[in-house]
Amino acid sequence: MGAILVKGGKSIRLRWFSKRGLSLLFLASIKIKVLMKNILFIFIVFFCSHLRAQDEKIIQALTATPVIEVMEQSVDFRGQAQPAFNVFIMAEESEYERDWKNFMLVTYAVQLKKSSGYYEAYSVLIPAWHSDSINVYSKATKDGDGLRFFLHVESRGQFINSDNQPQSAAGIIALLKIQVKDFYTRYYDMLAEVQQKAYDRQVKDIERLISTGEKMNKEMANKEADIGKANQAISETNGKLKDNANHANSQKQQLDIEKKEHDNMKRELDLNVQQVNLKQKEYDQLNYSGKLNTKQGEKLTKELAKLRSEQEKIQPKITSKNEDITKTESSIFDIDEERTKLENKVHEIENSISRDQSEINNLKSQLDNNEKSKADKQLLMDNANSTLDKLRNAKAGLVVQ
Repeated sequence: MGAILVKGGKSIRLRWFSKRGLSLLFLASIKIKVLMKNILFIFIVFFCSHLRAQDEKIIQALTATPVIEVMEQSVDFRGQAQPAFNVFIMAEESEYERDWKNFMLVTYAVQLKKSSGYYEAYSVLIPAWHSDSINVYSKATKDGDGLRFFLHVESRGQFINSDNQPQSAAGIIALLKIQVKDFYTRYYDMLAEVQQKAYDRQVKDIERLISTGEKMNKEMANKEADIGKANQAISETNGKLKDNANHANSQKQQLDIEKKEHDNMKRELDLNVQQVNLKQKEYDQLNYSGKLNTKQGEKLTKELAKLRSEQEKIQPKITSKNEDITKTESSIFDIDEERTKLENKVHEIENSISRDQSEINNLKSQLDNNEKSKADKQLLMDNANSTLDKLRNAKAGLVVQ
């Protein structure tokens, strides 16, 4: 058998436990130490996930240091008015109830179980509260933006308050204040971590937006440089088009001259042919009359020979001029083809400029949106940082009444 000395009230009483009971208490103490190491981690993980649905009013309310004040009043307990300790806490019911259960388990090895709306435990020993075994009933109810926590402590059928058991009531009140302050401390740590993550997230988002903006500015600068090169290419191509037009005009003028020369030669040849035909008739008549050997016949023969000699000279010139005309026309055709290519090139470059300008306009729009996003993120970052500072200051100012 073993004994544990328990102090409470004005008397000292011994409570005896079996060896098996002592072993269980020892094992429980080891488990409690392990739980103590993990409790804050579990608390933060739970609240970090739960906080996503957390009312913003609670967060804003907690930027000001809450007052921890435990009050006593009689409230309805399962159909009867019974004394209760209560305290207002700026949190959600489920959050604090979970912390309260963990506190009771870690601190006093008391496991609270829910029944009829209360988390309760029967015949438990908490020396700091009472020297005898007690029954504990607790629950959290919504109160405005926060909750009000009610704690009933029953000993031998009597619900404890400052009137019937002042010493026990003082211990309960003191302990409850400490527990609530510890809860707020952990809660503030969790909120600070969440706000820090929110701040860090906004910082990363802003860095990403800055990087994106730099890339878009670089891309826009490249597009503007491309447009500059394209405009230069258009200027050079327009210069070639001007030269092409001048060359085309020159060749067309040359073609007009060559055609006129050809027409003149053709008229000259036609005239020559007419003269040859006339002279040939005269020649044939003289020959028919047997007068070719006369002076008239000799003169006509010489004139006819001269005309035929001139005809032989004109014909090659016409052939050569036709070749010149063909070459000039071919040159004009090539110049026209070159002009078409140059005009198509200008058109393609203009389309390229239009596409680049459209992309630049899109980039400018994206940059404007990027800047707006940066401003929004900066505001969120500043708010997160401000909230973080307020939460830290609020935590530092925690006091109990």
